[in-house]
Amino acid sequence: IALLLNRSKQKMRKLSMTDYLSGLFNRRYIFSYLKKQLSSSTSNKEKLSLILFDIDDFKDVNDKYGHPTGDFVIKKLAELGLNELRKNDVMARIGGEEFLCILPKTSVTEAREISDRLLKSISGYSFQYKQNESIHITISIGIANNNKFNQSSNDIYTLADEALYQAKSQGKNCIVVAKSNNN
Repeated sequence: IALLLNRSKQKMRKLSMTDYLSGLFNRRYIFSYLKKQLSSSTSNKEKLSLILFDIDDFKDVNDKYGHPTGDFVIKKLAELGLNELRKNDVMARIGGEEFLCILPKTSVTEAREISDRLLKSISGYSFQYKQNESIHITISIGIANNNKFNQSSNDIYTLADEALYQAKSQGKNCIVVAKSNNN
């Protein structure tokens, strides 16, 4: 009975931390993790960067091909994203088609390099659900990092979100690094 209870507890813990569709961490977990990482980074004076990205025109995918295809795209994109990240980076699905990556001990320059790989990997992949036609997806990316002016999780996330919005308004399928007082 104790073994069954322990397994059940572990399963419930995993379910509370992960997104059911992508298998990535969920919004609640990633923002809790971000606060812990920022606290550690600040006390150790280490850089931390965020990559926030969103699938461009995802509603069109669901409208044209159906939600099962959209779900497939989310799952495959999660896999592609994890392949481009490093061992200590963490990725989560925080909304319908929005993803957040936390990159500990990472400068903006390094985050930009990782984002370039991510953008190329996803835009170069042919998503094909069952026997349907191939779909090409692009993403827009916003990058932000911690510094003496933006150390809270809300500050750094807001900067990444603003950069993502700029990427969307610049035509999508691009990367924008947040403008902060001291990158």
